[in-house]
Amino acid sequence: MNWASSKAEVARWLVVGGGLAGTLAAEALWRAGEEVVQRDAGKPGASRVAAGMFNPVSFRRIVEVWDAAEHREVAERTYRRFEALLGGRYWHEVPVVRVFPNAAYAADWQGRLNEGHAVSKWIELVEVDGLRAPHGAGRVNGSGWVDVPALLDDWAAWCRSGAERLQWEEGTWSWADGLPVGVDGVVDARGVGAVADLAKWGIQINPNHGEVLTLRPGSWSQPFTLNVNKWLLPQPDGGARLGATYAWNIADERTLPATLPSLLSAFDDVLQPGLNEEDVAEHRAGLRPASPDRRPFVGRLSERHRWYCILNGLGTRGVLVGPRAAQDLVRQLLTDAPPRDLTNPARFRSFNEI
Repeated sequence: MNWASSKAEVARWLVVGGGLAGTLAAEALWRAGEEVVQRDAGKPGASRVAAGMFNPVSFRRIVEVWDAAEHREVAERTYRRFEALLGGRYWHEVPVVRVFPNAAYAADWQGRLNEGHAVSKWIELVEVDGLRAPHGAGRVNGSGWVDVPALLDDWAAWCRSGAERLQWEEGTWSWADGLPVGVDGVVDARGVGAVADLAKWGIQINPNHGEVLTLRPGSWSQPFTLNVNKWLLPQPDGGARLGATYAWNIADERTLPATLPSLLSAFDDVLQPGLNEEDVAEHRAGLRPASPDRRPFVGRLSERHRWYCILNGLGTRGVLVGPRAAQDLVRQLLTDAPPRDLTNPARFRSFNEI
């Protein structure tokens, strides 16, 4: 990715949002030779709550997720680049073991393998000691997680340390503020914070409420993520993350008392002994910014306001699709390339150019 040579002058961008979308956009612009001011309001966001999982397979239909191989390749390259720059470890490869819920699902999994379906390059059958799996289990390779909170903290600290062409500041921004003095353009990466402003353009961001538990060390010692519709993700300290819930009718980051026992009990049929409330170290909730078709919104919204562009709607697969979306954003801004059809902010009939 080297588009800086196509521009006569270096531009100065205000990237609004300190979550994953904003950080990916800021790094990609900076890496391309631009000047970047990243502004964050300091409010809790979904990026710091989610477990940061990536998985190339959709378990519901047993198919590859959207552009799985390319998204994964760009994602690993991007997070490894952050590791080399910041000195942290963010990319963790951990297979997923999916316990089959019934005989029909097991037969479908086997069928994918027998027919050489595209998803078969990621999946296999597996036997795992210590699990109750009367219908069998399968493993997904190429999956894992990204330590997003550590990445965000290290990136913000590095920006504050006086990195060349990078500036970090606290504050807010909205469409009513217009183009700030001293910058050439704005990248709006506020997630659910941009819902009202983007609605003016007919762009729908759906806040998706999700709750996740952090379990104490010793609660899950296996070297894989266990999936039973809910998931149990091992952590380097010997603990685990457990989640997640999905709700569309909750508009704030509150946790619900009924969620904790519900999440723990999801594994009762598989684990013996099961999990209990004494294993829980933390219970948090966040609002994921999702689009109606589960594709992000990437790029400029109009020729009239060329200074304004967005990176939003990363949803539940943000760590996987976000790096390519940020790369595509920079490609558009620095070369005037057209947006990809599937991520074009104007792809819905509801779009209203203002």
